[in-house]
Amino acid sequence: MKSDNLTFAQLGDLFNDATTRLVGGVNEHNSATIQSDLARVQTGLEHLIQTQPAQFGGVAGIHAQNIVDQINLEMTAIKSVGTDAFAAKYINDVQRDLIDIVQGDSQLHSLATQGGHNGFGAVPSLLVPPAQFQGNAQQTDFMKSFVTTSQSFADRAVALADAHADPQAAQQLIGEMQTYAQTVNAFTQAQGGLYSARFNNEFASDGVNGTATRAMIDGLSTGNADKVHAAAQVMVANAADVAGNMLGIGVPHPVTGNGIPDHIDSFAQAGVVFNDATAKLIGGVYDGNRASIHNDLTAAEQGIKDLLAQHSDQFQGRAGADASKIISLLGTELGIVDNANAGPNAVSQLNHIQREIIAIVQHDTVLANAANQGDANGFMKLPGVVEHQIAHGGDPHGHELGRPNPAGSAASAPAATITAADAGHAADPLAHIFTPHTDPHFG
Repeated sequence: MKSDNLTFAQLGDLFNDATTRLVGGVNEHNSATIQSDLARVQTGLEHLIQTQPAQFGGVAGIHAQNIVDQINLEMTAIKSVGTDAFAAKYINDVQRDLIDIVQGDSQLHSLATQGGHNGFGAVPSLLVPPAQFQGNAQQTDFMKSFVTTSQSFADRAVALADAHADPQAAQQLIGEMQTYAQTVNAFTQAQGGLYSARFNNEFASDGVNGTATRAMIDGLSTGNADKVHAAAQVMVANAADVAGNMLGIGVPHPVTGNGIPDHIDSFAQAGVVFNDATAKLIGGVYDGNRASIHNDLTAAEQGIKDLLAQHSDQFQGRAGADASKIISLLGTELGIVDNANAGPNAVSQLNHIQREIIAIVQHDTVLANAANQGDANGFMKLPGVVEHQIAHGGDPHGHELGRPNPAGSAASAPAATITAADAGHAADPLAHIFTPHTDPHFG
């Protein structure tokens, strides 16, 4: 099935597949499938932007193009796993940023959810925002300059577009923007390490600044004032994001804590803490997040133990057995997270365990209700896995088509069957690609 036959919502389903498979990280068993997902999203979205421009007007069009562009950054990060110590952080930042783009853009979100789809599905929010970055003097000066320069470019471009300025003035600004975009890209790429992992998606040529700059240049070149306004909006929002993530030299980090309650009083609280680990595990475990994931899983494990001991009446029968199973799985998961030399199969094991725990809760009515008290959405579902035997015309690697195997391999799952209830979706080329999980603990 060609990517250019898919809607934005269906491409979002493929993106969801990558998201779910990225929980735990990237290894030889899932890398090809994840890259195939992302490549098909990229190709399909490029085709949609070109052939259905009415769907992608204004800011939504720039956001859609940025998804196409940022996938290049993520592909680079995926290929650097094993050689770049910050690859997991890089992947996490880009994947969650692209989800946020769609979730925060009403036009794209509407397209992503057409026909009952959940394209570019949300993942759990972090308990506390990432700590602001405190760089060296050069990095700090650069980021301050970026914020003011971006605002200046946006203001000047809008003024020129609205005044229908002469081509010479527009060309002068275009030259300045092109030069600056190249400088910004060169700077962020040269920093490497955590800086590049965290800020390339804002600064690089395939990051937000590069996409917005190209859109603004096109708008100025063609006299499209609406496109200039949209690009200016994206550019200013990106600058504000950078400013919010920057901490000046010598400025103490705000005391935010880790968001974990001193004492977990409900199954829902345990689930929200577990969610934090889910979000951080997208891309994998590295030295920069190992301790925080450990803290999340430890708190969730101890919290559920305490609840079973103190409120056994709430966990009778199957619910009690399932809660005990979750405790056991969390203990196993902690052993893997804490072992920096766990080996390549650790990725598959973490993915399996995290998804198994979520599925246990979601398929146990008592636990599912307990996990969703008040505003909590504990043990939040992941967006879903696509059946690659159908979606990709057969997975040449045979990996992770059904229930993930803790040893790092998996047998192919059967193709989804069409039931009478599905008949109305017969024309939808992705309506039947989700793996039918017969195990009550997987879904």
